[in-house]
Amino acid sequence: MIFPARAALLSSVFNNSKAKAGISKIGLQDKEPGLCKEESLRWTWLVTSLYKPHDTAVLPERFSLIFASMLMGWKAIVFCALAGVSLVQIFYYLFFFRRVAFFKPPVKDHSQQHPVSVIICAQDESKNISANLPSILTQHYSSTHEVIVVNDNSADESKYILEDLQKTHKKLQVIELTQQAKGIAGKKFPLSIGIKEAKHEIILLTDADCAPASEYWVFKMQDAFTEGVEVVLGYGAYTKAPGLLNKIIRF
Repeated sequence: MIFPARAALLSSVFNNSKAKAGISKIGLQDKEPGLCKEESLRWTWLVTSLYKPHDTAVLPERFSLIFASMLMGWKAIVFCALAGVSLVQIFYYLFFFRRVAFFKPPVKDHSQQHPVSVIICAQDESKNISANLPSILTQHYSSTHEVIVVNDNSADESKYILEDLQKTHKKLQVIELTQQAKGIAGKKFPLSIGIKEAKHEIILLTDADCAPASEYWVFKMQDAFTEGVEVVLGYGAYTKAPGLLNKIIRF
């Protein structure tokens, strides 16, 4: 099969007088299935013309034509790739994201307030602890709850910031880890320690660099637990900030 743009390009080549002379010496080779004789001749001249170093008059024209033909091929590949990505995005927006955007929670006859343990694992998060932890400690939640922060071998000022917060917030419990767990990567080990120290059955997990959307975050998260529900997930939007990278991540 031959693309229309490429066929037009080869047609202009075939009408060249030197091209006709070259083709007359080569002869007809119709070995490509699906191509007519004229198209086969055009392709034969286009390929074999590169191997005629003595004909220097048309050599720049030959290379420019080959380059133009390759460029058209790359444009088609890039276009198909972008079109495929766009179709995938449209599919997700129509069949998945649309359900979230227009989701309406069922009306509940009554609300509930369970005892909750909020667990946060932090490593060298002094700035985020200062900015986000107070909003978690001042949640409007009348039922019993605690906030556990596992300070995972932090080398910054996290320890002293947590000690100051403990003076004014009695529900804050700090666990200091001073040794690394061998063979356990990431925050699996500090998270397991925090869960082990939790006093309540319902555990609410978040990160030090996350801020609650409202002062009723704890209430709304635990209120989603109903009969037959074992896990509740919450959406964490990326903070809006200037810059192209931020826009790409939020997209």
